[in-house]
Amino acid sequence: MMLAVAGCITVANSIVADTDHRSIAVITDTSVADGGKLLVDGTNGRVTVSRDPTLSRLEVTAEFHCGGATQAESNDRVKHTRLIAERTTDGGIRVRAEFPTLQSGAAHSPSDSANLDIRAARLDGIERASLVS
Repeated sequence: MMLAVAGCITVANSIVADTDHRSIAVITDTSVADGGKLLVDGTNGRVTVSRDPTLSRLEVTAEFHCGGATQAESNDRVKHTRLIAERTTDGGIRVRAEFPTLQSGAAHSPSDSANLDIRAARLDGIERASLVS
């Protein structure tokens, strides 16, 4: 017979890292010539792709959030996050967010995220890559 016990656990003398602060939201957009295979680089966030035959260019809107050791650091990092939509050498389109490093030197924070809304008249395929730097 198994018994279920409800309660809480207290750990004495534990070391917990500083909590990650989440930035304000920053929304930005960009565009690139339409057509070709779409490659979306991302590790955290939402990606939506929709077809709009009235567009002449692929359009991307991004909502960024960043983390940091302090609220000021996270808000500063999000202001310097870049949305990049560029042509690849094989004629495709690569969309990605470029997050600044943290003051600690770490490449990213668990709170870094990019919600990407992509609209295009035509695409030859879609691939999502989760790249960790």
